Amino acid sequence: MSDQHDGDIAAPVDWRATPAAMREILWAEFVEWVEWYVENFEITTQVVPQCWAEHPTLVEELSALWTAYLASYDIASTATATLPLRWLEDAARQRDRLKTYVERLVCTPVKGHVALEVRRKVGEAKMPEFGD
Repeated sequence: MSDQHDGDIAAPVDWRATPAAMREILWAEFVEWVEWYVENFEITTQVVPQCWAEHPTLVEELSALWTAYLASYDIASTATATLPLRWLEDAARQRDRLKTYVERLVCTPVKGHVALEVRRKVGEAKMPEFGD
């Protein structure tokens, strides 16, 4: 991972709204950052499993952490010297949140990736019979 980001990201990434060509570039940088983060902070698979990229919640959580990291360590900005410390504190709290989410998963090294059953959209919910 490069020591400093090239400055392309000035705001959080909305993966759905990002044009496909830019999304591919950002995704490669993001994956590289997640690999650095996991290694540098000795993050276990109980916090960021191997299949993290297949879980939208983990992608969103890690994306937020990534863009906050970039903003905190951006030497070209007017950020204060305490932002990196705040990022570290936020990252520690987020690890607890990630661990809580990952505890619900059934992904294991033996089973591999298993998607969570997600609640249906309200429009797909069937109306119960009310015993008229």
